[in-house]
Parts: sequence; structure tokens; C-alpha cells
Amino acid sequence: MTLSVPGAPGRRRRALLIIATAVVLLLTVICGFAYALGGFRQNAAKSAFQPIGHALESAGGHRVCDSGDAGYGPDNTAPWYDAIYRMPKKPALRARLVSIGADHGFTLTRRATTDDPTGVRLLQASSNKQTLTMSLFSGTSTPGCGSSRVSPSDGTEVLEVQFLLPSRTDGAIIPLAPEATQTPGTPQRPWYEQRFGMFTPFVDEGAGNSVVTLPPTATTGVLTVSHTGSGPFSIVALDSAGASTGELIVDTVGEYTGVVPFGLHGVGTVARSLTVTSVGAWSISFGPLSTVSTLTPPSSGSGDRVFRYDGRAGDWIITNSSPTEHTFEVRQYFGGGAVDSAYSGNGTFSGAGPVNAGPSIIVISSRGDWTLSRAP
Repeated sequence: MTLSVPGAPGRRRRALLIIATAVVLLLTVICGFAYALGGFRQNAAKSAFQPIGHALESAGGHRVCDSGDAGYGPDNTAPWYDAIYRMPKKPALRARLVSIGADHGFTLTRRATTDDPTGVRLLQASSNKQTLTMSLFSGTSTPGCGSSRVSPSDGTEVLEVQFLLPSRTDGAIIPLAPEATQTPGTPQRPWYEQRFGMFTPFVDEGAGNSVVTLPPTATTGVLTVSHTGSGPFSIVALDSAGASTGELIVDTVGEYTGVVPFGLHGVGTVARSLTVTSVGAWSISFGPLSTVSTLTPPSSGSGDRVFRYDGRAGDWIITNSSPTEHTFEVRQYFGGGAVDSAYSGNGTFSGAGPVNAGPSIIVISSRGDWTLSRAP
């Protein structure tokens, strides 16, 4: 015999209804809170980045992971998007990244970073209040995907791309980080002076072997050199201990005129003097790298030359008529040991070479006539 309690099914239904109502209200509150924080809103930074992402993938990139924020949180009102790619390791990769940025309105330039001075090459630009940062990682430093680190595999480099939009609420933008050598809030020296230093220009002349002592502030610079005579002629940079810095600045036989740099590509020590080896008369004019002429393609010349370059990235058509046994190079220096080569070889040459966006120093090493022009 079964006993029933009057009204029990109704009480159970009312209890279930109350529980269901509470759950619905709780879910509504959670969803509303999530919506207020942007959880169901489109990330405008991610959408704006998509054309750049497609270009990186067309260049052979593979996206490893990404993250972002729509900018509706209490602690962040600026939409941002961050993606990590593995890119094919090629000599012209940085030039390709600069070109992709330019195609989408960003003039990417190298910026200093103190976070990892041994491994990170940082390119950054702002356009229409949007900030694009591309960081190529090498060495031991790698970015992370969640709790794991992303290391380059064979034949690849790791690229982290960050895209920032202005704040939704007040239009404020996140400013570019100051250069590592710049103190925030103080006037910034011109780029070439900041990167390569300044000293008072001077001239030294002589005949035969000699040692020229450099001023303390002349750690890098440009030499305008002339030599008469039929014998060997060389200029070698020495450090404070009298050992070679690894820079054989001039090494030739016979008469010579040219413009060459010093202090740009040593082995880690700073030049404190130059040793001149000669049996003839010579003259050397010393000056800061900030004083050299600006290169604007199309351009032509002869012999060794040094220029400033402030233009855009792209491929150049390069020709040279050096004899076969002599080196011909077009190198681009950014300071701090950063250097890229548009071309390096021996003898005559005619072909294309990639050049990065300035500011930079371009050094041409040649024993013949050369021309530089933008590729069509």
C-alpha cells in the first residue's frame, strides 16, 4: 500500500522552477558580464590585422598561435591582437617584412630594445593611430604560446606580430617605446648622431708608415682617403691594447682614393688608433658618419663610398664593373652591430638586391664603376 503526501508533486515542480529560474538568471548575469567585457564582441584589431596576416602566410609564414582583446575590459579599452609565426629563414626576410608593412601603410623601422639585445630584431611603426610591431627572435630568446615557448625549427625564424588600435573610450594610443639610448622626456638627438656618435672632424697626412690616434669620442666614423705611390697601402684599426679590431679598412696596392667607414664591423673591441702602412704619401680626413651624403637612387659612382639612406625598403638593381679578383659589396648598417647585405661577391655584377628602409648607413665597396636604381 502506497501512501501519498498531498501537494508533494506541486512542491517539487515549484522547487525545480525556482532552481531553473535561478540558473537562467545566473547565466544571464554571466553572459551580460561577459558581453560587457567584450567576450561576444568582435576584436577590431584582429579584423584590421587580417590582410597583414594573409601577406605573411603568402610569404611562407605559418601561424603557431594567437591571442587578443576586444578592448572592453575594466583594465583595457584598446583593442589588440598578437600572433606568432614561423617564417622561412632567408637573407632578405627582414626586407620582406618591411615591404609587407609598407604595402599596408606602415613604414617599419628598426627600434632598439633592451629586453634581449642579443636576439631580438624589433621593427615598429604607427599609421592612422594604429601600431604595428614585428619582432624576429633568434638565439635563446623565444616568445610564448600560453605556457609553452616557440622555438625556431630547421630553416625557420620565429616572428611575433603585435597590432594595436586606439582606445575605444578616449582615442588614446599606446606610444612607441623610446629608443634604448634615449631618456624619456628629453630631446632626442638626430638618429645618425645617436647611433654613431659625434666628434670634431680632423685631417691627418703623412708619408710612409704611421699610427693615427683617434679621439675618445670617435668610436665610429668615415674616412676620406687618398694615397699616391706604387707600393702596398693599408689601414688597420687597433684597440686600446694594440690588437686588431678585425677591421681591415683599406688594403690595396698603388694609388687609391675612396670613402670608407671605421668602427662599424669590428669583432667586439673599439678602435682607438689606425695603423697606416705605406711607402707613399697619404691623406686621411676623419668625420662623423652623420656628415656623409644622402643616397637617393638612381645613383652612380666609382670606388668605395659611404652614404646615409633614409628611403623606403625595396629591391634595387645593382651593377658593378670591378675586376674579378676584387670584392664588390653593398651593405646596410643600423648601428649596434646590425647589418644586412644587399649584395656581396667578387668582380662584375648586374642584378637585384634587397634594401631595407632607412635610416641607415650604406657602404659600397668597389674597385670600379657602380650604379644603383630601384627595381621597376
